[in-house]
Amino acid sequence: MLKLIAYQFRYTKNQWLGTIPVLLVSSVIVGTSLIGIASASKTAITSIQLFQMLIFFGGFTLFFLISNLIQLLIDIFKDDYRLWTILGASRSQLSLLIGGQFFVIALFSSLIGTFLSIIAVDKYYAFLQKLVGTSDLPNITVSVDIKTFILSLLIVPIIAGIGAYLYSRKALKKGALVNEMVYSKHKVGFVLKIFLGIFVFILWISCFSYLLSDTSSKSFSETLQQTSAILLLLLVHLLIIQISSPYVQMFLVKHGVKNSSKTKYAIVLGKWNILYKPSYLKSLQSSVIIGSTLISGFLLYIQNMYIGSQVNSLQETKFSFLAYMSAPIIIILANIISITILSSNQDREKIVQLKTFGASNNHLLMIRISEAFIQSLITFIVSIFFNIIILFTVNYGVHLLDRKLITIHSVWLPSLIISVLLFALVLGTKMLRAIKIRSI
Repeated sequence: MLKLIAYQFRYTKNQWLGTIPVLLVSSVIVGTSLIGIASASKTAITSIQLFQMLIFFGGFTLFFLISNLIQLLIDIFKDDYRLWTILGASRSQLSLLIGGQFFVIALFSSLIGTFLSIIAVDKYYAFLQKLVGTSDLPNITVSVDIKTFILSLLIVPIIAGIGAYLYSRKALKKGALVNEMVYSKHKVGFVLKIFLGIFVFILWISCFSYLLSDTSSKSFSETLQQTSAILLLLLVHLLIIQISSPYVQMFLVKHGVKNSSKTKYAIVLGKWNILYKPSYLKSLQSSVIIGSTLISGFLLYIQNMYIGSQVNSLQETKFSFLAYMSAPIIIILANIISITILSSNQDREKIVQLKTFGASNNHLLMIRISEAFIQSLITFIVSIFFNIIILFTVNYGVHLLDRKLITIHSVWLPSLIISVLLFALVLGTKMLRAIKIRSI
Protein backbone atom coordinates (compact mmCIF):
# COMPACT_ATOMS: atom_id res chain seq x y z
CA MET A 1 0.00 0.00 0.00
CA LEU A 2 2.89 2.34 0.74
CA LYS A 3 4.30 1.76 -2.75
CA LEU A 4 0.88 2.45 -4.25
CA ILE A 5 0.61 5.72 -2.31
CA ALA A 6 4.09 6.71 -3.52
CA TYR A 7 3.36 5.85 -7.16
CA GLN A 8 -0.04 7.56 -7.13
CA PHE A 9 1.49 10.65 -5.52
CA ARG A 10 4.20 10.84 -8.18
CA TYR A 11 1.54 10.49 -10.89
CA THR A 12 -0.63 13.32 -9.48
CA LYS A 13 2.06 15.45 -7.82
CA ASN A 14 1.27 18.55 -9.91
CA GLN A 15 -2.25 18.64 -8.48
CA TRP A 16 -1.14 17.90 -4.93
CA LEU A 17 1.41 20.72 -5.05
CA GLY A 18 -1.56 23.07 -5.13
CA THR A 19 -2.26 22.24 -1.47
CA ILE A 20 1.16 23.50 -0.35
CA PRO A 21 0.12 27.14 0.37
CA VAL A 22 -2.51 26.27 2.99
CA LEU A 23 -0.48 23.40 4.48
CA LEU A 24 2.67 25.50 4.64
CA VAL A 25 0.91 28.40 6.34
CA SER A 26 -0.81 26.04 8.78
CA SER A 27 2.51 24.44 9.72
CA VAL A 28 4.09 27.87 10.26
CA ILE A 29 1.24 28.86 12.60
CA VAL A 30 1.39 25.57 14.50
CA GLY A 31 5.18 25.77 14.77
CA THR A 32 5.07 29.41 15.88
CA SER A 33 2.49 28.56 18.56
CA LEU A 34 4.31 25.52 19.95
CA ILE A 35 7.75 27.13 19.90
CA GLY A 36 6.27 30.28 21.45
CA ILE A 37 4.55 28.31 24.22
CA ALA A 38 7.73 26.36 24.98
CA SER A 39 9.86 29.52 25.01
CA ALA A 40 7.39 31.58 27.06
CA SER A 41 7.02 28.83 29.67
CA LYS A 42 10.70 29.32 30.59
CA THR A 43 10.91 33.13 30.81
CA ALA A 44 7.43 34.73 30.49
CA ILE A 45 4.55 32.51 31.61
CA THR A 46 2.00 35.31 31.14
CA SER A 47 2.69 35.27 27.39
CA ILE A 48 1.70 31.63 26.93
CA GLN A 49 -1.96 32.55 26.39
CA LEU A 50 -0.97 34.71 23.42
CA PHE A 51 0.41 31.71 21.53
CA GLN A 52 -2.48 29.51 22.68
CA MET A 53 -4.92 31.96 21.06
CA LEU A 54 -2.94 31.81 17.84
CA ILE A 55 -3.16 28.02 17.53
CA PHE A 56 -6.79 27.88 18.79
CA PHE A 57 -8.26 30.32 16.28
CA GLY A 58 -5.98 29.07 13.50
CA GLY A 59 -6.99 25.47 14.23
CA PHE A 60 -10.67 26.43 14.41
CA THR A 61 -10.44 27.99 10.96
CA LEU A 62 -8.45 25.05 9.55
CA PHE A 63 -11.14 22.67 10.86
CA PHE A 64 -13.67 24.23 8.48
CA LEU A 65 -11.29 24.45 5.54
CA ILE A 66 -9.75 20.96 5.51
CA SER A 67 -13.00 19.15 4.70
CA ASN A 68 -13.72 21.50 1.79
CA LEU A 69 -10.20 21.02 0.44
CA ILE A 70 -10.51 17.23 0.61
CA GLN A 71 -13.92 17.40 -1.09
CA LEU A 72 -12.40 19.42 -3.94
CA LEU A 73 -9.51 16.96 -4.32
CA ILE A 74 -11.91 14.00 -4.46
CA ASP A 75 -13.87 15.80 -7.16
CA ILE A 76 -10.68 16.49 -9.14
CA PHE A 77 -9.49 12.87 -8.90
CA LYS A 78 -12.92 11.22 -9.17
CA ASP A 79 -12.12 9.68 -12.58
CA ASP A 80 -9.00 8.00 -11.15
CA TYR A 81 -10.88 6.82 -8.06
CA ARG A 82 -13.73 5.54 -10.21
CA LEU A 83 -11.18 3.46 -12.13
CA TRP A 84 -9.71 2.13 -8.89
CA THR A 85 -13.23 1.18 -7.77
CA ILE A 86 -13.84 -0.73 -11.01
CA LEU A 87 -10.54 -2.58 -10.46
CA GLY A 88 -11.77 -3.72 -7.06
CA ALA A 89 -10.50 -1.10 -4.59
CA SER A 90 -12.64 -0.74 -1.48
CA ARG A 91 -13.70 2.52 0.15
CA SER A 92 -11.17 1.94 2.97
CA GLN A 93 -8.33 1.44 0.48
CA LEU A 94 -9.24 4.56 -1.46
CA SER A 95 -9.51 6.55 1.77
CA LEU A 96 -6.11 5.27 2.88
CA LEU A 97 -4.69 6.24 -0.53
CA ILE A 98 -6.03 9.80 -0.19
CA GLY A 99 -4.98 10.11 3.44
CA GLY A 100 -1.50 8.81 2.66
CA GLN A 101 -0.98 11.28 -0.16
CA PHE A 102 -2.24 14.11 2.03
CA PHE A 103 0.19 13.06 4.77
CA VAL A 104 3.15 13.04 2.34
CA ILE A 105 2.52 16.55 0.98
CA ALA A 106 1.71 17.87 4.48
CA LEU A 107 4.95 16.42 5.87
CA PHE A 108 6.94 18.11 3.11
CA SER A 109 5.17 21.43 3.78
CA SER A 110 5.55 21.06 7.54
CA LEU A 111 9.30 20.50 7.27
CA ILE A 112 9.70 23.88 5.56
CA GLY A 113 7.09 25.54 7.76
CA THR A 114 8.73 24.42 11.01
CA PHE A 115 12.03 26.05 10.07
CA LEU A 116 10.20 29.23 9.01
CA SER A 117 8.28 29.32 12.30
CA ILE A 118 11.54 29.50 14.26
CA ILE A 119 12.15 32.87 12.56
CA ALA A 120 8.48 33.93 12.76
CA VAL A 121 8.15 33.53 16.55
CA ASP A 122 10.52 36.35 17.42
CA LYS A 123 9.17 38.70 14.72
CA TYR A 124 5.53 38.09 15.68
CA TYR A 125 6.12 38.51 19.41
CA ALA A 126 8.25 41.65 18.98
CA PHE A 127 5.56 43.28 16.84
CA LEU A 128 2.83 42.63 19.43
CA GLN A 129 5.15 43.73 22.21
CA LYS A 130 5.39 47.17 20.61
CA LEU A 131 1.61 47.57 20.91
CA VAL A 132 1.21 46.80 24.62
CA GLY A 133 4.73 47.17 26.03
CA THR A 134 7.06 44.87 27.95
CA SER A 135 4.97 45.10 31.14
CA ASP A 136 2.19 43.00 29.58
CA LEU A 137 4.44 40.99 27.28
CA PRO A 138 7.84 40.42 28.91
CA ASN A 139 10.86 39.59 26.79
CA ILE A 140 11.27 35.93 25.88
CA THR A 141 14.22 33.91 24.64
CA VAL A 142 13.24 31.78 21.67
CA SER A 143 14.55 28.23 22.03
CA VAL A 144 13.64 24.99 20.27
CA ASP A 145 14.13 21.57 21.81
CA ILE A 146 13.81 18.22 20.03
CA LYS A 147 10.36 17.48 21.48
CA THR A 148 8.91 20.81 20.32
CA PHE A 149 10.50 20.47 16.88
CA ILE A 150 9.08 16.97 16.34
CA LEU A 151 5.61 18.05 17.50
CA SER A 152 5.71 21.08 15.19
CA LEU A 153 6.80 18.84 12.33
CA LEU A 154 4.17 16.12 12.77
CA ILE A 155 0.98 17.81 14.02
CA VAL A 156 -0.19 19.19 10.66
CA PRO A 157 0.67 16.01 8.67
CA ILE A 158 -1.09 13.80 11.23
CA ILE A 159 -4.19 16.02 11.31
CA ALA A 160 -4.23 16.28 7.51
CA GLY A 161 -3.68 12.54 6.98
CA ILE A 162 -6.25 11.35 9.54
CA GLY A 163 -8.73 14.05 8.53
CA ALA A 164 -8.37 13.14 4.85
CA TYR A 165 -8.87 9.44 5.61
CA LEU A 166 -11.98 9.95 7.77
CA TYR A 167 -13.58 12.52 5.50
CA SER A 168 -12.80 10.45 2.41
CA ARG A 169 -14.61 7.46 3.92
CA LYS A 170 -17.60 9.69 4.50
CA ALA A 171 -17.52 11.23 1.02
CA LEU A 172 -16.76 8.01 -0.90
CA LYS A 173 -19.98 6.27 -0.02
CA LYS A 174 -21.37 3.59 -2.27
CA GLY A 175 -22.32 5.18 -5.58
CA ALA A 176 -20.78 8.59 -4.75
CA LEU A 177 -18.27 8.35 -7.61
CA VAL A 178 -20.99 7.61 -10.13
CA ASN A 179 -22.45 11.10 -9.85
CA GLU A 180 -20.85 14.17 -11.34
CA MET A 181 -21.14 15.81 -7.93
CA VAL A 182 -19.45 14.06 -5.05
CA TYR A 183 -22.04 15.25 -2.56
CA SER A 184 -23.95 12.36 -1.05
CA LYS A 185 -27.58 12.11 -2.11
CA HIS A 186 -28.52 9.20 0.12
CA LYS A 187 -31.53 9.46 2.38
CA VAL A 188 -29.36 8.88 5.46
CA GLY A 189 -27.17 11.84 4.57
CA PHE A 190 -30.23 13.99 3.93
CA VAL A 191 -31.74 13.08 7.30
CA LEU A 192 -28.45 13.85 9.06
CA LYS A 193 -28.34 17.26 7.42
CA ILE A 194 -31.90 17.94 8.60
CA PHE A 195 -31.01 17.04 12.19
CA LEU A 196 -27.84 19.11 11.98
CA GLY A 197 -29.82 22.06 10.64
CA ILE A 198 -32.34 21.77 13.49
CA PHE A 199 -29.52 21.57 16.05
CA VAL A 200 -27.83 24.68 14.65
CA PHE A 201 -31.17 26.53 14.57
CA ILE A 202 -31.76 25.69 18.25
CA LEU A 203 -28.27 27.00 19.07
CA TRP A 204 -29.03 30.19 17.13
CA ILE A 205 -32.30 30.76 19.02
CA SER A 206 -30.62 29.97 22.35
CA CYS A 207 -27.96 32.64 21.74
CA PHE A 208 -30.62 35.24 21.04
CA SER A 209 -32.70 34.16 24.04
CA TYR A 210 -29.73 34.47 26.38
CA LEU A 211 -28.73 37.85 24.97
CA LEU A 212 -32.30 39.24 25.17
CA SER A 213 -32.97 37.92 28.67
CA ASP A 214 -33.80 40.37 31.49
CA THR A 215 -30.84 42.21 33.07
CA SER A 216 -32.66 44.37 35.64
CA SER A 217 -31.37 42.33 38.58
CA LYS A 218 -27.87 41.70 37.20
CA SER A 219 -24.64 43.50 37.99
CA PHE A 220 -22.53 45.21 35.33
CA SER A 221 -20.10 42.28 35.12
CA GLU A 222 -22.99 39.82 34.77
CA THR A 223 -24.52 41.96 32.03
CA LEU A 224 -21.17 42.13 30.26
CA GLN A 225 -20.94 38.34 30.50
CA GLN A 226 -24.41 38.11 28.94
CA THR A 227 -23.19 40.00 25.86
CA SER A 228 -20.66 37.20 25.26
CA ALA A 229 -23.58 35.38 23.62
CA ILE A 230 -22.73 37.54 20.60
CA LEU A 231 -19.42 35.71 20.14
CA LEU A 232 -21.17 32.35 20.46
CA LEU A 233 -23.73 33.52 17.89
CA LEU A 234 -20.83 34.41 15.61
CA LEU A 235 -19.50 30.83 15.84
CA VAL A 236 -22.99 29.48 15.11
CA HIS A 237 -23.05 31.65 11.97
CA LEU A 238 -19.85 29.93 10.82
CA LEU A 239 -21.60 26.56 11.12
CA ILE A 240 -24.56 27.90 9.14
CA ILE A 241 -22.25 29.13 6.39
CA GLN A 242 -20.51 25.76 6.22
CA ILE A 243 -23.82 23.86 6.04
CA SER A 244 -25.56 26.17 3.55
CA SER A 245 -22.66 26.38 1.08
CA PRO A 246 -22.73 26.09 -1.92
CA TYR A 247 -26.54 25.99 -2.19
CA VAL A 248 -27.11 29.62 -1.21
CA GLN A 249 -24.33 30.81 -3.51
CA MET A 250 -25.63 28.72 -6.43
CA PHE A 251 -29.10 30.20 -5.92
CA LEU A 252 -27.72 33.74 -5.94
CA VAL A 253 -25.60 33.08 -9.03
CA LYS A 254 -28.49 31.48 -10.94
CA HIS A 255 -31.09 34.11 -10.14
CA GLY A 256 -29.01 37.19 -9.36
CA VAL A 257 -26.92 37.07 -12.53
CA LYS A 258 -29.81 35.84 -14.70
CA ASN A 259 -31.30 39.12 -15.87
CA SER A 260 -28.02 40.93 -16.42
CA SER A 261 -26.23 38.21 -18.39
CA LYS A 262 -28.41 37.70 -21.46
CA THR A 263 -26.20 39.64 -23.85
CA LYS A 264 -22.82 39.54 -22.07
CA TYR A 265 -20.83 36.52 -23.24
CA ALA A 266 -18.18 36.92 -20.51
CA ILE A 267 -20.75 37.04 -17.70
CA VAL A 268 -22.68 34.09 -19.17
CA LEU A 269 -19.60 31.88 -19.42
CA GLY A 270 -18.25 33.09 -16.07
CA LYS A 271 -21.59 32.26 -14.44
CA TRP A 272 -21.74 28.74 -15.87
CA ASN A 273 -18.07 28.09 -15.10
CA ILE A 274 -18.94 28.75 -11.46
CA LEU A 275 -22.10 26.63 -11.47
CA TYR A 276 -20.33 23.80 -13.32
CA LYS A 277 -17.92 23.26 -10.41
CA PRO A 278 -19.99 23.22 -7.18
CA SER A 279 -17.18 21.61 -5.17
CA TYR A 280 -14.88 24.50 -6.11
CA LEU A 281 -17.65 26.98 -5.33
CA LYS A 282 -18.24 25.47 -1.89
CA SER A 283 -14.53 25.25 -1.03
CA LEU A 284 -13.84 28.83 -2.03
CA GLN A 285 -17.01 30.56 -0.87
CA SER A 286 -17.40 28.89 2.51
CA SER A 287 -13.79 29.60 3.51
CA VAL A 288 -13.85 33.24 2.41
CA ILE A 289 -17.28 34.02 3.87
CA ILE A 290 -16.34 32.32 7.15
CA GLY A 291 -13.24 34.50 7.33
CA SER A 292 -15.09 37.69 6.42
CA THR A 293 -17.88 37.03 8.92
CA LEU A 294 -15.47 36.05 11.68
CA ILE A 295 -13.33 39.17 11.23
CA SER A 296 -16.26 41.59 10.89
CA GLY A 297 -18.18 40.16 13.84
CA PHE A 298 -15.13 40.08 16.09
CA LEU A 299 -14.20 43.67 15.24
CA LEU A 300 -17.76 44.89 15.81
CA TYR A 301 -17.76 43.27 19.23
CA ILE A 302 -14.39 44.44 20.55
CA GLN A 303 -14.65 47.94 19.05
CA ASN A 304 -18.01 48.64 20.68
CA MET A 305 -17.87 46.57 23.86
CA TYR A 306 -14.40 47.50 25.08
CA ILE A 307 -14.47 49.72 28.15
CA GLY A 308 -11.59 52.15 28.67
CA SER A 309 -9.95 55.28 27.29
CA GLN A 310 -9.91 55.93 23.56
CA VAL A 311 -6.12 55.44 23.33
CA ASN A 312 -6.19 52.14 25.18
CA SER A 313 -9.22 51.10 23.19
CA LEU A 314 -7.34 51.59 19.91
CA GLN A 315 -4.32 49.67 21.16
CA GLU A 316 -6.52 46.90 22.54
CA THR A 317 -8.35 46.63 19.24
CA LYS A 318 -5.10 46.29 17.26
CA PHE A 319 -3.65 43.79 19.70
CA SER A 320 -6.82 41.68 19.91
CA PHE A 321 -7.21 41.67 16.14
CA LEU A 322 -3.65 40.49 15.55
CA ALA A 323 -3.72 37.96 18.39
CA TYR A 324 -7.09 36.43 17.50
CA MET A 325 -7.51 37.07 13.78
CA SER A 326 -4.03 36.98 12.24
CA ALA A 327 -3.97 33.17 11.97
CA PRO A 328 -7.48 32.82 10.41
CA ILE A 329 -6.76 35.59 7.89
CA ILE A 330 -3.44 34.11 6.76
CA ILE A 331 -4.87 30.57 6.54
CA ILE A 332 -7.91 31.77 4.55
CA LEU A 333 -5.76 33.71 2.07
CA ALA A 334 -3.50 30.69 1.63
CA ASN A 335 -6.57 28.49 1.20
CA ILE A 336 -7.89 30.75 -1.56
CA ILE A 337 -4.60 30.35 -3.41
CA SER A 338 -4.61 26.57 -2.94
CA ILE A 339 -8.21 26.17 -4.07
CA THR A 340 -7.69 28.39 -7.11
CA ILE A 341 -4.52 26.50 -8.10
CA LEU A 342 -6.29 23.15 -7.76
CA SER A 343 -9.22 24.39 -9.81
CA SER A 344 -6.97 25.99 -12.41
CA ASN A 345 -5.31 22.63 -13.01
CA GLN A 346 -8.62 21.57 -14.55
CA ASP A 347 -8.78 24.61 -16.86
CA ARG A 348 -6.49 23.31 -19.58
CA GLU A 349 -9.14 21.25 -21.35
CA LYS A 350 -11.68 24.05 -21.03
CA ILE A 351 -9.27 26.63 -22.45
CA VAL A 352 -8.44 24.39 -25.39
CA GLN A 353 -12.15 23.87 -26.06
CA LEU A 354 -12.91 27.61 -25.98
CA LYS A 355 -10.01 28.33 -28.30
CA THR A 356 -11.35 25.66 -30.68
CA PHE A 357 -14.65 27.59 -30.77
CA GLY A 358 -12.75 30.77 -31.69
CA ALA A 359 -12.17 32.45 -28.32
CA SER A 360 -9.22 34.83 -28.28
CA ASN A 361 -6.94 35.63 -25.35
CA ASN A 362 -8.96 38.81 -24.73
CA HIS A 363 -12.16 36.76 -24.58
CA LEU A 364 -10.57 34.40 -22.05
CA LEU A 365 -9.39 37.36 -19.98
CA MET A 366 -12.89 38.86 -19.86
CA ILE A 367 -14.36 35.50 -18.84
CA ARG A 368 -11.88 35.20 -15.97
CA ILE A 369 -12.58 38.78 -14.86
CA SER A 370 -16.33 38.08 -14.88
CA GLU A 371 -15.88 34.85 -12.94
CA ALA A 372 -13.69 36.53 -10.30
CA PHE A 373 -16.14 39.45 -10.04
CA ILE A 374 -19.16 37.17 -9.51
CA GLN A 375 -17.29 35.22 -6.83
CA SER A 376 -16.35 38.45 -5.04
CA LEU A 377 -19.84 39.92 -5.28
CA ILE A 378 -21.50 36.80 -3.86
CA THR A 379 -18.99 36.77 -1.01
CA PHE A 380 -19.75 40.40 -0.17
CA ILE A 381 -23.55 39.93 -0.26
CA VAL A 382 -23.65 36.82 1.94
CA SER A 383 -21.17 38.15 4.49
CA ILE A 384 -23.03 41.46 4.77
CA PHE A 385 -26.23 39.55 5.58
CA PHE A 386 -24.60 37.84 8.58
CA ASN A 387 -22.78 41.03 9.60
CA ILE A 388 -26.07 42.93 9.85
CA ILE A 389 -27.40 40.31 12.27
CA ILE A 390 -24.27 40.71 14.43
CA LEU A 391 -24.65 44.50 14.24
CA PHE A 392 -28.17 44.20 15.66
CA THR A 393 -26.92 42.09 18.57
CA VAL A 394 -23.96 44.40 19.25
CA ASN A 395 -26.26 47.43 19.21
CA TYR A 396 -28.53 45.70 21.72
CA GLY A 397 -25.52 44.71 23.84
CA VAL A 398 -24.09 48.21 24.13
CA HIS A 399 -27.52 49.53 25.17
CA LEU A 400 -27.59 46.93 27.94
CA LEU A 401 -24.34 48.50 29.17
CA ASP A 402 -25.80 52.05 28.83
CA ARG A 403 -23.38 52.88 26.06
CA LYS A 404 -23.62 53.78 22.38
CA LEU A 405 -22.17 52.28 19.23
CA ILE A 406 -18.70 53.65 18.58
CA THR A 407 -18.39 52.47 14.97
CA ILE A 408 -20.24 50.36 12.43
CA HIS A 409 -17.57 50.40 9.70
CA SER A 410 -16.76 46.76 10.40
CA VAL A 411 -20.14 45.75 9.00
CA TRP A 412 -18.96 46.39 5.46
CA LEU A 413 -15.26 47.36 5.41
CA PRO A 414 -13.66 43.94 6.14
CA SER A 415 -16.08 42.26 3.73
CA LEU A 416 -15.21 44.77 1.03
CA ILE A 417 -11.47 44.35 1.56
CA ILE A 418 -11.71 40.56 1.56
CA SER A 419 -13.89 40.60 -1.56
CA VAL A 420 -11.33 42.75 -3.37
CA LEU A 421 -8.53 40.42 -2.24
CA LEU A 422 -10.57 37.45 -3.43
CA PHE A 423 -11.03 39.07 -6.84
CA ALA A 424 -7.29 39.76 -7.14
CA LEU A 425 -6.20 36.30 -5.94
CA VAL A 426 -8.67 34.37 -8.10
CA LEU A 427 -7.92 36.42 -11.22
CA GLY A 428 -4.16 36.49 -10.61
CA THR A 429 -3.88 32.75 -9.97
CA LYS A 430 -5.97 31.88 -13.02
CA MET A 431 -3.94 34.22 -15.20
CA LEU A 432 -0.65 32.73 -14.02
CA ARG A 433 -2.00 29.25 -14.65
CA ALA A 434 -3.18 30.28 -18.14
CA ILE A 435 0.29 31.65 -18.97
CA LYS A 436 1.80 28.35 -17.85
CA ILE A 437 -0.67 26.40 -20.00
CA ARG A 438 0.14 28.52 -23.08
CA SER A 439 3.85 27.97 -22.52
CA ILE A 440 3.47 24.16 -22.58
